[in-house]
This record gives sequence, C-alpha cells and structure tokens, in this order.
Amino acid sequence: MRLAATCKHLQRDIDDYRELFEAHGAELVVPPVPGQELAGDDLVAAMAGVDGVIAGDDKFTADVLDRLPQLRAISKWGIGLDGIDLAAAAERGVTVTNTPGMFNDEVAEIALGYLIASVRGIVSTDRAVRRGEWRNPVGRSLGGKHVVVVGVGNIGLAFCRKALALGMRVSGVEPGAEAAAAATDAGVAIGELDDLLPHADLLVITCSTPPRSGSSPPSGWRSCPPAVI
Repeated sequence: MRLAATCKHLQRDIDDYRELFEAHGAELVVPPVPGQELAGDDLVAAMAGVDGVIAGDDKFTADVLDRLPQLRAISKWGIGLDGIDLAAAAERGVTVTNTPGMFNDEVAEIALGYLIASVRGIVSTDRAVRRGEWRNPVGRSLGGKHVVVVGVGNIGLAFCRKALALGMRVSGVEPGAEAAAAATDAGVAIGELDDLLPHADLLVITCSTPPRSGSSPPSGWRSCPPAVI
C-alpha cells in the first residue's frame, strides 16, 4: 500500500510519523508541493501509483480522478472538502474523509488575532511606523464589549470561549439545537441575528455557508452601530 502526504503541514513534521505508517505496512510518498496545493497535471503526477492520500487543499476534480484509477481514498487534513469533487469520487469508489475539530483553536485564535488587530489599529500603526511616522491611534478595549458570533459550531464556540476569557459579552446565532446547548453551557447567549445586531459592538462570522445570491441582508444591519466589523 502506497500513501502520499501532500498536506504541507503534515510534510513539515512527516518524520515524526514515518514509523507509524511503516507499522501499518504503508509506503509513504512525500511529493514536492511548491505552492499551497497541487492541481491538474502536477497532482496527477504526484499521485502516480498511490492508493491513498492525506491531502491539503489539492484540487481533486473529476478530470483528475479519471486519471487516477488506482486511487482508493482521500483524507483531507482539515475540514473543508470544497477542493474535492465528492460526486465524482463517489462514482469512482474513492472514499473521502476529513478531520473535524483538527484546527478549531487555531482558527479561533486567528479570528481573535484579527479582531484585536482591528480594534487596536495594529496593522495601520505598523504600516505607519514603517513609513517613518509615529502615530498614537485611539484603540478600544475588548473587555465589556458585546460581540455577536454568527455560527457557533466547533470553531465558533472555540472563539466564544476565548472572547469570554477576555471579559467580553458574547452572543451567538446558531439554529442547531445541539450547538446552541453547548454554547449556552459555555456562557454564550443565543439569539436571532436581527435582534442581536443593533446591540452589537463587534461581529464575527464563523459559519461556512455564504448568503444566497441576491438575498437581502438581515434587517438588523440597517440599525447596526458603526463599530460592528
């Protein structure tokens, strides 16, 4: 059995896992990934003779899968499967899996970092200093601010917990009963978007489904304070 690892995060630490692959009788293939992902001819060449792959953001289109008749499994290192043609994989008997929860805290930390950078003017101040200027921007403290999190799933909930630790008031929008219960247990107030937005200081969107094309924004947007980001 030959398995490839094209996820750049895994490639970075691949030597820590070689013995595990070998213990399960797998020959490990680590093709070069010059950019962020592989696609088209480059992906087909990297998958030559490979039975399964631990993939990053590689583009497994129907055309690519047609050219890889020996491929039996694609395991995505992460959650998003948008780079994989799931219907085409199913038609060709290729099993596709992902790793839910793998990067909850990491993504939540990035979101929190962006939030702090925004309200404290960190990026604009850094750019000004590099231009030889010395600015003293008026930032805002996060403590006591009301943040509304749209989509309190695994990542959203991880963000909420970090925001609560900073002393923020946290409300969430989540239609799923199970997720809503978990958020409530963590101290997050669950409500409707139209009701919450007019009273929000900050807005964080962690849901995966974009608005439908041509759909109108929630009515609450019209009365949002300008501090909402």
